[in-house]
Amino acid sequence: MTETALSIAAPDGQQERDTQFYFCGTIGDGFIAMCKLSRLAQAAPVRLRRICRHAGMDTKIGEVANLFNGINYNPDYVHRDTIPEMRVFAENQPDRYINIFHDGAGRGNEPDDPATLTFEPFPQLNLPKQDERPSRLLVGINMNSGSRQAAQRRMDVGWCVRLGQCLAACTDITIVLMGTEESFDEDEAALLRDLPDNVINLIGQQGLTEALTFLSTLDFLITPEGIVSFFAASQRVPSLVLYEDRSALLRMHPDWHALSICMRPKKVKDGTRWQACAVEQAANIILARFAPEVA
Repeated sequence: MTETALSIAAPDGQQERDTQFYFCGTIGDGFIAMCKLSRLAQAAPVRLRRICRHAGMDTKIGEVANLFNGINYNPDYVHRDTIPEMRVFAENQPDRYINIFHDGAGRGNEPDDPATLTFEPFPQLNLPKQDERPSRLLVGINMNSGSRQAAQRRMDVGWCVRLGQCLAACTDITIVLMGTEESFDEDEAALLRDLPDNVINLIGQQGLTEALTFLSTLDFLITPEGIVSFFAASQRVPSLVLYEDRSALLRMHPDWHALSICMRPKKVKDGTRWQACAVEQAANIILARFAPEVA
């Protein structure tokens, strides 16, 4: 199949600029690519297309792209069966491929970014208008990140409940459980049916745009790395970010790191669930962020 590039006429007789770009990965990788395209798209519209092994998430990536001005997502992804085949395709797109690293350096894993791109850590997004939020401080916990086909990262429900219990005396703080609806074991389901009064369950109750918009209103977030952690940082929401692969840290812009505390998770339930640090330590991190509001 021949890949076609879209072009627009450049002003003052300059050479036409190719406006179709490519990236590999899932929603979080797409968001990073969009942050890199954000400034360029302010001058003229650009198109973005995915190279992938796994289908099924292009509708959501397009939904994220709709939040940006001038970025048009092409859901007709380029399918390749293996990572080496994806890399060959990427290497054959000079000045059109966008890698996953914040500084654009491929580090031998991917091609370097086009020199025309600059990472915008705080892009102006077209988020829906929010209703007036409650006066209480909101701490979000994103319960899952990643796709089933790739690497899914899920928080331990019991840890989240214990954190709520630890913060119960702080009447100004509400914890909100968020994320896509997943299957829970019997113990987890029982905990979710009987949450402390200061913990609200919104799991599976928000669409993607609604969830991202709500994220932008949080006072603090706890989440596995991925689209949620990247998006929250882009909206200047301080976060406790759990990561497994150090390459995740290289995706984050330095301004995002300044807003985040990054740590490796403790894995429980045969490695299927993630916990952060001890709940008392997590509570102290949250309270330190909120002082003097909860003093």
